[in-house]
Amino acid sequence: MSLMPAQGGCNRKQKPPPAQKKVLDKLISEFRRAEVLLGGNQGTCGVDGSLRPKDMADLFRLANQHLNVGSRDVLLDVGCSLCKPGFVAIAVLDVIAVHGIEIDIMKVEKARTFITQVCGNVGSLSGCQDRFKIRYADINKVMALSPPPTFIYTFWEGWSPSDKAAVGQLFNTYRQSIKGMIVISHAVAEVEQVMAAYGFMGLKLEAMKKGCSQSGSGAKYCAYIFSTSPTTTLIKEVYGGEEEVDDSTFAYDSDDAAPVKRVAEYLALNRRKRKAEDNRIEQLQMELEECKNREQQEGASKLSTQASSCRPRRLCAAFGGSSGGPVQKRAKLQRELETLLAKRPQPEDLADKAREEEFREVPFAPVYEVNGNGSVRVKETGKVLDLMPRAACRDGHAYVRLKLGPPTNKHAMRAVRNLVAIAWLPNASMEVLGLDAKGGQIRGASSGKRVGHIDGDPYNNRVTNLVLLNPITCSSR
Repeated sequence: MSLMPAQGGCNRKQKPPPAQKKVLDKLISEFRRAEVLLGGNQGTCGVDGSLRPKDMADLFRLANQHLNVGSRDVLLDVGCSLCKPGFVAIAVLDVIAVHGIEIDIMKVEKARTFITQVCGNVGSLSGCQDRFKIRYADINKVMALSPPPTFIYTFWEGWSPSDKAAVGQLFNTYRQSIKGMIVISHAVAEVEQVMAAYGFMGLKLEAMKKGCSQSGSGAKYCAYIFSTSPTTTLIKEVYGGEEEVDDSTFAYDSDDAAPVKRVAEYLALNRRKRKAEDNRIEQLQMELEECKNREQQEGASKLSTQASSCRPRRLCAAFGGSSGGPVQKRAKLQRELETLLAKRPQPEDLADKAREEEFREVPFAPVYEVNGNGSVRVKETGKVLDLMPRAACRDGHAYVRLKLGPPTNKHAMRAVRNLVAIAWLPNASMEVLGLDAKGGQIRGASSGKRVGHIDGDPYNNRVTNLVLLNPITCSSR
């Protein structure tokens, strides 16, 4: 590994103080132990990608040297996963707070348990649990952060240009309080211009660290440490801006500047695409409204005429003719509108977020808890259970494997929909659902109600998607 200054001079690798080295060594061993208890660091979006803790410590020492960050500062970790950088920042800099943002709900739940485990087993961090503020949110939907962050850490492996530009927007929101940021990625030419193309205003490269190793895989990355400067020459193409890309904005003196142009063109294309989608949504809404008004004007006489000629219409459709043109057109417009709306960022559901954080006990297996979004965990360790393979679930629903209490003390598969319903639906109970004392389904059509899924997706076990059905009506859900 090599530490390099951005301009002139020489950054030598500093040895940590003995007390700090002892804490870091304890952290490394505790990270491994806690990951084993959690069943690994993987989530629904893949395996946790983070640097080795020793490399993180080197980066935070460099940040202290170049950005003057320390015990009065607040770290924002974007894509925090298990929040290991937060622990290292506390050990090295003694930061007062750590904000963590993660889009993978499974990693968020594991991170909260991970924080509890590590703080409880590392003596010097025993009172640090309250410093962590971890939230499950899309970077485009992050609400106000309090206290405001003063520097940012982010690992950009696998990130799209749009995601990076969204971080740029968040950076600009808190730019008055931010001293700088640490970005880990593959090597980038003309990195200051590339960051400006993503919309980061006023960044100056202070230092670069090569050869940073990813934990587990050992893959090598570069770390860039930026400071925020009060004035800077910014390119015109900023994410979300209204101006088109102007080629004269860039200085193409060599091939090294090519990434800047690619980033700017990508973001400009994305902005034009979003604008076109917004225009198309407005057009579809107007056309659907016109279709609705036209159908209302035609009235009942048109409907009766269509009903009396249903047989010829079916024959016409069977031989390739058109049948129900206006109805088909309206359905087609509606499907297109729904597809476009699904791509747009939706407002953050605070109630949904609260359900993710609250776990309730499983009545027939009190060593387990379930939240309102269908995640089941072990109460004592906080380990989130993995779903059973689909091949093992004959009815197509989601199951987890629970260890039942005495006298059997055996493992059994239990439907997640039933666990969520019993804990969260007000009118559901083991008796209502026809379950026995161990949570198994009592055979027979008259044994009780069933839990159905409103959207028809048997793996969407959020409480808002569940409904109680009679046994006869639940076969299709």
